[in-house]
Amino acid sequence: MSLFLIDKIIKLYLRQWDDSPERTFFSSDSFPVLFLLNIPVLYFATTRTFMVHTVEFFWALLFLYFLKRGRFLWGLVSLGVLLATRPINLGACFLFPAFLLESTTSIKISKKGLAAIFATILVAALFVLVKMVVTGYHETFVIPLILDFKIKSLWAFLFAQDFGLVWSQFVWLFAFLLWGRYFKRGSAVLAAAGFWMFVSGLTGLFWPTRGGTFGYRYLIGSYAAVLLAILETAPYWSSFFGSKSTNTI
Repeated sequence: MSLFLIDKIIKLYLRQWDDSPERTFFSSDSFPVLFLLNIPVLYFATTRTFMVHTVEFFWALLFLYFLKRGRFLWGLVSLGVLLATRPINLGACFLFPAFLLESTTSIKISKKGLAAIFATILVAALFVLVKMVVTGYHETFVIPLILDFKIKSLWAFLFAQDFGLVWSQFVWLFAFLLWGRYFKRGSAVLAAAGFWMFVSGLTGLFWPTRGGTFGYRYLIGSYAAVLLAILETAPYWSSFFGSKSTNTI
């Protein structure tokens, strides 16, 4: 199902593009397969016991699909299930108002409505932070995580021999670099996708695993944001591989 959703999300973007290098590249039937193979989702779903990571990735993709289609009610439902499955995807909340701002549908929302949405997201984030400080999450507390952090953890996060980002998850790192490069030129959707990746990346980096194999599972849901960041920035970077696209997202 995740493979099917990747293809559907890509096709929603292809409708916006003229003939161009990015359209040729992303319209290939092999791209969704190649993208999915770059995600160690099956490993984390089965390495110790059957876990929720394949389901997490599915709901993350379904959330994006509904938002891109302008089906915001179903998108909100999908977001709720995603957060109930894996609360670490709290960064995904910011995609909801971002898509609302850029919506071309007949949905209208006042500035007060947007403010209420952002306020709800901030309250939820504050609740999670307070919980991490006061009661902890599975006996893990945020302040010791910060105090115990060492710069070598970043090195391990990037270059660990198993799932280091540089060696085996370069697509995640590539998308994060694209977000940093085109942040100012991009849309609110791109900004929100990058924030989702940033939150998930910090969690994997600061968690007690310190860049070890099991810590990379915190990135799984944010691979939906990886796909989104690549698609949102494609009209910018794809020009290096052929004639420049006449459309932008």
